[in-house]
This record gives sequence, structure tokens and C-alpha cells, in this order.
Amino acid sequence: MWEASVRDPRQPVFQVVFGKELRGPVEPERLERAIAGIVARHEVLRTALVPVDGVLHQFVAPSGGFRLGMHTVDPAVADRDAEVRRLAVESAREPFDLSEPGLLRADLYRISAERHILVVVVHHSVFDGVSREIFDDELRAHYEGEPLEPLPIQYCDVVRYQAEARGGPQARASLDFWSRTLAAPPPRIELPGRRTGSGSKSGSRAGSAIEDFVERRIEGDALAELTATAGRLRSTPLHLFLASFAVLVAGRTGQTDMVIAANTSCRNTAAESRLIGLFTGLVLLRIGIRPGDCFADLVHRVRDATLDAFEHQDAGLDDIEAALVGAGAEEGSLRSRVSVGVSTYRFGRSEIRFAGIEMTPFDIDLAAPARLELAVNVGSRPGRIVVTMPFSTAAYPGSVVRRHWEDWTALLEAGVRNPQAGVDELAAALPVWDS
Repeated sequence: MWEASVRDPRQPVFQVVFGKELRGPVEPERLERAIAGIVARHEVLRTALVPVDGVLHQFVAPSGGFRLGMHTVDPAVADRDAEVRRLAVESAREPFDLSEPGLLRADLYRISAERHILVVVVHHSVFDGVSREIFDDELRAHYEGEPLEPLPIQYCDVVRYQAEARGGPQARASLDFWSRTLAAPPPRIELPGRRTGSGSKSGSRAGSAIEDFVERRIEGDALAELTATAGRLRSTPLHLFLASFAVLVAGRTGQTDMVIAANTSCRNTAAESRLIGLFTGLVLLRIGIRPGDCFADLVHRVRDATLDAFEHQDAGLDDIEAALVGAGAEEGSLRSRVSVGVSTYRFGRSEIRFAGIEMTPFDIDLAAPARLELAVNVGSRPGRIVVTMPFSTAAYPGSVVRRHWEDWTALLEAGVRNPQAGVDELAAALPVWDS
């Protein structure tokens, strides 16, 4: 991530931006002190990333340097929300200098006396999805003057522990597992309708192409049926999503062996669960379809592959690729075969109240370069699952992705209704693809 950010700092692929609508008697200086308290509490937000003799080091600056940008949106502007979004995107596209401390900035936009928009931009190297929940909770606490228990560790302690464990017995066992699992990796996934010449040099990257997405919300009876089927199969909805996607790949390409990248959460202790930082890892799921498989068989195989991958997530991709190269694989061959990924996340609270203020999310759409050609993102909150399929516009036209999306959701529904249906039967039911 650091190398990519330094190589092309104007690309916002690693910039995280989020907005909060604040309704009520906001005191800007008090809000500034609250955010400054978060920055003071979490050293990672005051960190500079500097290479020394080829090794990346973290340098932590003293607290006290945070300033909240404060602006008043011109009342003459017809759509002031749109103006805030425009300014937020401009801010998000302004790169961070990773060699300088302070990888979080924030601006407060006054719409009226009782309505403000807070926009936060932070570099992904120090912030993940769970960090946003921690930020929200601590913003409320600091604003209200609620004392917080001191953090027993900081993010640098976690990094130090991971570095020390890297050559340990568990890491070596994980490396052996991946060397076996990913030996002779299958071809990259290329669904029909993929643009020719979109490249496969880096596989896991889609270059400077903008990311778009399609979305579906699963709730009510559909969610009840999905979770009930997953429960009967001793799996999760994610395993059903992946299994049905594998059926789509097999039905459309004939490929029955595939590798899909998956994000993992690496917060393994109670102390880590209280830290802002980047705790997401990346593992590769190797999924195979066997002759005679029914949908339930494939779900179980996906489940087992996922559990095995998460159990061995302490081996990094660079180390895995080096081991494969040492065994005779071509350098870069592993990453070049990964074009599809999956990630899960949970929605934070939709509303937080404090000091007479109601804080709710304020959507900001940052059209960022796609990291993968295709992805499946699964977000959950009580009573709802939201599934999105981001895609690289350089790799796939939107009309093509929407057709694959419709076919995939139909396969998912068929597998949920009848898990004993044969994979070949499900794939054969796909509409004929005509370009």
C-alpha cells in the first residue's frame, strides 16, 4: 500500500473519506477538541511512514497539532449538500505525504445554525472499517467529556509483534500450507464480456480505471430464507454467495478451479479491538468444483477453504509468492491470477446522539480507481444484508456486469431454495450468453 501510494500519490485509491451530518447545537471548537482527543489517543493517526535502509519505519509525532477546518457554505448556493460533497471529493483527492505525520484531516461545513456536515479524510494505511466505529464512539465520548480507559497498547506494538512472529513456527506452518494450496494456481477469472486488452499484468489491480458497482439489499423473507439455509448447511451467507459465484464462473467459462482474494479482520485480542488502525489482511481462497457436486457440497467446500485460509492468514502474500518462486513458479504469477475479491464488513450505527446533537451518516461518493476487476462486498446490520459488486470500468462495461449480476443472484436464489440441486444443473439453467 505504501509503495502504491508513493508511486502514484494523485490516485485516491487508498484515501478513505466519510461524512457525518450533525443536527443540533454544534460547538465547532468543542468538536475540534474532541477529534484532537482521538488523534492524541491513537498514535497511528500521528504517524509518518519513512523508509530507512529499505525498511519502512513508523515515526510518531507529539500530540497537539490537529486543526479542524471550519467553513460556511454560501447560502446562495442552490444545493448546499451537493456543494459539500464536491468539496469533500476535492479534499479526498488531495494526497497525503506519508513521510509527514498526520494521516487524518477533517473539515466542518456549516449549512445552518442547527445543521453541519463533518468530512473526514484519512489514509487507509492507518484506518479500516472497524476504525470508523471506534472514531464515532470516541468522538461522542470526547465531545461529552466522558473519560476513556487508557489504551493498553498502540498500533506500533501490534506491528512489532507481527514482525517478531513472522519467522516463528506458526508463520512457517502457514507458509507451508499456502505453498501446498497455491501450487500451480489456476488461471485468472475472466467472465464473458470482459474488455479485450484490459491487461493482466498485475491481476489484483485494475490500474487507473474508475470503480462502479451494482447493489442488492436482502431483507425480510429473502433474508430469513438465506440465513435458514446457511444455518442448515452449518455455513454463513458469505459461503453461499461465494458458492453461487463459483457456479456462475463455471457455467460461463467452464473453469472449475479458481482463486478469489478475501479480506480478513486481524483484530485478535480485546486490546486490538479498541485500536484505530489497519487490521485487515488478505488471503486467497482456492475453490474447486468436483464432478457430481450439488450446491450444498460446494458450500461446504467453500466454508472449509475459508476457515483454512483464515487459520493461516499470518503468512503474507509477499512471503507466499517468494516461496512459490523458490519452488519454480514464475515471479508475479500468483498476483497476476487474482482478478476477483470478496470482503465483508458491518455497518456502524446509523444514528448517534450526544449533547443534544443527532449524528447520522452523510454519503460521499468518491469515484476511485478500482483495486480489482470484480469484487463481492457483503455488508450486514440487524435485519439486512447489502451485497455490492464493484468492478473496474476498464475491465467490464456496466451492462455486462449487470447481466452477470442478475445471473449470479438467480443462481444464489436457486441454491438457497434447493441446496441439493446439482451444480451442473444450476449452471445449465443459465441463459445463453450472446455478446
